[in-house]
Amino acid sequence: MKKLYAFFLSTLLLSACGAAPAPITPVETPTTPVEMPAAETTFQPSGIIDFLDTPVELSYEDLMLTPHKDEFIKSMPDDFETADAYLSYTKDLVSLWKTGTIKEGSYSGQALVLARLSCDGPCPATYARYALDEATNKWTMLVPYTEEPEAMGPMLMYANTEKNISIPDLEVPEELKIFPNTKVERTAVTFGWNAFSKFDSENKLKQITSIQDPSFPKYYSYGEDDYSYLLGMSPDGLLNKYMIVPQTFATEVSSGDSGGKETALIKTSGEEVSKTYTMFLNGCGFRTYQVIKPSEEEERGLEKIGSFDGEDAYMLKTMGENPETASDKNLLAGLYAAYNNYLAKIEYLKGSTNESADQMDLESFINQGNAFFLKMDNGAYVLVYNTEYAPMAECGKPVIYLYPEKPTTVNVQVGVDEFTKTEPLYLEGGWTVLANPDGLLKNLADGLPYPYLFWEGKSYKNIMLGTGWTLKKDEVATALPVALTQMGLNAKETADFMDFWSPRLAAVASPYIEFNFVPQRLFDQVAPLTITPAPDSILRIFMYFKGVNQAGAKMPAYTPFVRHGFTVIEWGGTLY
Repeated sequence: MKKLYAFFLSTLLLSACGAAPAPITPVETPTTPVEMPAAETTFQPSGIIDFLDTPVELSYEDLMLTPHKDEFIKSMPDDFETADAYLSYTKDLVSLWKTGTIKEGSYSGQALVLARLSCDGPCPATYARYALDEATNKWTMLVPYTEEPEAMGPMLMYANTEKNISIPDLEVPEELKIFPNTKVERTAVTFGWNAFSKFDSENKLKQITSIQDPSFPKYYSYGEDDYSYLLGMSPDGLLNKYMIVPQTFATEVSSGDSGGKETALIKTSGEEVSKTYTMFLNGCGFRTYQVIKPSEEEERGLEKIGSFDGEDAYMLKTMGENPETASDKNLLAGLYAAYNNYLAKIEYLKGSTNESADQMDLESFINQGNAFFLKMDNGAYVLVYNTEYAPMAECGKPVIYLYPEKPTTVNVQVGVDEFTKTEPLYLEGGWTVLANPDGLLKNLADGLPYPYLFWEGKSYKNIMLGTGWTLKKDEVATALPVALTQMGLNAKETADFMDFWSPRLAAVASPYIEFNFVPQRLFDQVAPLTITPAPDSILRIFMYFKGVNQAGAKMPAYTPFVRHGFTVIEWGGTLY
């Protein structure tokens, strides 16, 4: 196990430079201009909703809580000393805007309301749409136009639900026809941001005026140089997230499968190289891809080496710059990330399986068709590589703390695809322990005490991660514990986290480290957790990190997790 885990770390450490998509602006053209298709029509609302030019912010406390205050107080967790504290806490989580008036159908005359629920923990906001009868203060959630209705928390307590409704003004396409040869596909994460929220406006939203597609009235990118995603704004201000990908890999986006595509690279010499290729860099449940917009000088250093599934394939003519000093937005850094994954695989085979293999130098690695670039219509390049040399990431040391209100026999099961190490031994049917309120566990299988449950493993399920936030490497030791505490870890849990991850963070060679804490509801898909009896509150913190050469987004302020009743805490992480 030690050898395998060391391989995991070295693989991802070597691939850290440029492994996540470099944010790039989707519509600026490179040295070869691409003409956008002209719009046949501009966006025309159907008339079912009369949208406001400027949304009106509503009071959550007055509208949602006042008529039901007594019921709401009865639901207050034990963690809050006063009702006012609980009301203030829930009020701070929710923002509401009246965005228009419904003019037809069962909800004619009612207000269309957009709700933003801040996540109670390390995850992004969730959005919902409601019909509000302002005369009676009756709320109805419009389920087809709501992101994860079950995640809306306290708002569900007072709302009816409408599942069978169709509002053309709020329908969005699965694909945008913006480029002739590059796909713009809707992501599994339906919504991105809100164009007028005070929270989201602080982010780097940039309106794009050159897109002519009539599907949305306005388009945005996230940041000045985001070439990976495009955000289409619905008439009520909600931004719908789309991925920009080479046409040949579009089916992997829509299906969620990133197992690769068996297609031949046809070289300019006529030689065909058949391998299974992918553009996705897979780790412990995350799925991302490397998008690079090179400088004009670097782009002039590219040459066409052949065609791949009807698209031109490119490679650098020379490898002059030192890859260790190259920006993570450079093509050279991306190429070396793929090559270093190959080197790590060779070392693993030598050290762990006693298999021998001749080691290719970089030139041979390229000439054998193991990596190349495809150019998208927005001027950015995507790295494509042989799946045989994909990074083998594990979920690194997730630990699970159990805090019942009284001594309780608890069964815990983790739905990961493959365990590589567990303590205590994970049996068929999971762990069964006697858990105490102070967190001490007695494993019933061996009768020994444990401070927590520990596992490492692999997940082959995939989620998409956006851009994270960065810290200077010398700030990590002081700033990261602040973030962990904000998320909800106590002093002991934070110390345990830092004891394990500090050496691994210190080993990163880059001057900055990018952190991406996966939303809990998405990590639940990667490694579902089943606990009997069911806990009253659960916090799962999972960290992806990589070295980068420049500062990015600032560390956000997280909404603290509130512990109540039987509480479960889990933390873990991995390089990406």
